[in-house]
Amino acid sequence: MCMYLTDLPSDICNETGLPKTLITRRETIRLKHLQKTLFVYKLYSECGLLQRLHFMQFKGVMQYFEFLTNQLRGIYKITREFQFDNADKIVKQKHESFLDTLKMYKAANPIVVLDFDKTITNKRFHSLYKWLIMDEDVTVYINTANPSLETIEGYLEKHKLPMPTKIFNKKGKRQKVVNLKVLSIKNISRPLFYIDDEMEYIEYANLLFYQCYQYTRDGRILHRSLNIK
Repeated sequence: MCMYLTDLPSDICNETGLPKTLITRRETIRLKHLQKTLFVYKLYSECGLLQRLHFMQFKGVMQYFEFLTNQLRGIYKITREFQFDNADKIVKQKHESFLDTLKMYKAANPIVVLDFDKTITNKRFHSLYKWLIMDEDVTVYINTANPSLETIEGYLEKHKLPMPTKIFNKKGKRQKVVNLKVLSIKNISRPLFYIDDEMEYIEYANLLFYQCYQYTRDGRILHRSLNIK
């Protein structure tokens, strides 16, 4: 019985550059699932999809196809220096575990985008926030609809939380979502993760090809996607 892509010798994989091939395969499959959900299973009606695209300031389906095509191009631009201690995990790692999944992508310099209100301001989240900031291979952004930079920085200082790489404080829901789109366009060769407590934003982030997680009031991190199995 053939065990497809299992028991891979990590040392040989790293020597031959195979981990990049495996992570490219993984990301391509993830994009395939998104496209299948939207255009084969038709998660939304045509009108429903157009409404969401308009909210994200896409001019139509063709411009969104251009965006997805560039995301595919970005997958193949992931660094060739990508290596992994256990090559099997690139194939087998489940999305459900945020930390384990993020660790798997570390060699590709991932970006983690965080909501502020009810995510970072949930004290249960503070230890994870500090861990993310301290990891030199991870870039952390705050992206929030809260327009008060003073409030955000004041909260971080009060609770002795380090400043992220950048704070994007956009007034209103639409600007917050559009900035998620801008970040995705500007960082097509780096894996993008998104954590928020609100499913509305998580839905849009999924459409923008982020790997999405919902942070719950009781401190759980739940993987969320649009995929229809």
